[in-house]
Amino acid sequence: MPSFPSRYGAIIPRLLTLEGAAHYLGYKSTEILKKIPIKPIRIGSIGSESALRYDRYEIDQYLDRVSGLNVGANTLDDFDEGDTLFAEWGRRDAARAA
Repeated sequence: MPSFPSRYGAIIPRLLTLEGAAHYLGYKSTEILKKIPIKPIRIGSIGSESALRYDRYEIDQYLDRVSGLNVGANTLDDFDEGDTLFAEWGRRDAARAA
């Protein structure tokens, strides 16, 4: 099982091997990857190392969906909308105080 902190420092690679993806999900066995709808991507091979990698961001998005988290909550559009709503609230609050 790979140990990300000792091998990569504080950086976890975005593209994970089969074993790395299982470890990222908290499993020792790679069988878990057969039970989730995340497919590896082929990026080419380097020497004898396999060309298939799992995208950590795709794994995170899947987990966000199944856990009920709002997947798009951190987009710039959402922040802009939040700023607009906050400004409207401020205007209404100021009008009530006057």
